Amino acid sequence: MQAKLIRICFTCENLLYMNRSRKHERRKESLMQEKEKYRAEIDARLVQFGETLLELKTKKKTQGFGAAHPGSRYHGKQTQGGGRQGYGLGCL
Repeated sequence: MQAKLIRICFTCENLLYMNRSRKHERRKESLMQEKEKYRAEIDARLVQFGETLLELKTKKKTQGFGAAHPGSRYHGKQTQGGGRQGYGLGCL
C-alpha cells in the first residue's frame, strides 16, 4: 500500500508522507541545529577577525607615524646650539 502524500516541506524539500512525518521532523531539527552551529562558527570567525583589525588599528595609533618611520623628518637630531637639524626641514 502506498503512503498518502500530505504536504511538501520547503525547508529541506522533502515530500512528507503520513508514515514519515516524525522522521522528517527529527531530520528538520537536525538540519536547523547544523545551520545554527555553522552560523555560530562564522560569527566567531568574524568576531576574531574584527578583534584582529581593531588590535592592528590600535597598535598603529599607539606607535604613531614616527615610531614606524624613525628616519622621518620629524625625528631630527638636536644640535648643540639648541636648534633642530632635521631631515628636509632646512636649518632652523
